[in-house]
Amino acid sequence: MKIVSREEAKKLDKQAISMGIDESILMENAGCAVFDFLKNYFSLDKKYLIFAGMGNNGGDAFVVARKLASEFAHVVVFIVGEKNQIKGIALKNLDLLHLYPVEILQFNTINRVVLSSLLEADVIIDGIFGTGLNREIEGTTKELILEINNSKKPVVAIDIPSGVDANTGAIL
Repeated sequence: MKIVSREEAKKLDKQAISMGIDESILMENAGCAVFDFLKNYFSLDKKYLIFAGMGNNGGDAFVVARKLASEFAHVVVFIVGEKNQIKGIALKNLDLLHLYPVEILQFNTINRVVLSSLLEADVIIDGIFGTGLNREIEGTTKELILEINNSKKPVVAIDIPSGVDANTGAIL
């Protein structure tokens, strides 16, 4: 596995797009890679809890959720952030996800629903922030990440764990 910086990841995406690979294919491939890992490492008879952000990392998470649901896995998705701010390919993947038997919920604050979902989950997928994050995380999103980290459940992060700086590895 090659580890790349924030800038290198961005450059690789731009190079792929400039070579004619559509952004939707990149997102589908990323989601499929995570799905394949989950299928091979955990199995499909688990309860998957997915936290999806509003950007492309969230879009990757929607692809993962769709792939899991298409194989009849139990999937719950929390959208972290304002749903109406999801745009582009990520929004298209969210729209596709509505065609599958997936419970899609809005995360606003730590409440009974979030806490019970964390307790019931076998595997948590972190698709909140990706490699582009370069600011400190605050408020309820920070609280959520702490709850996820304290859940003692396996957590699979898409690209990078939310709240980790892609260049330095520092906790933001």
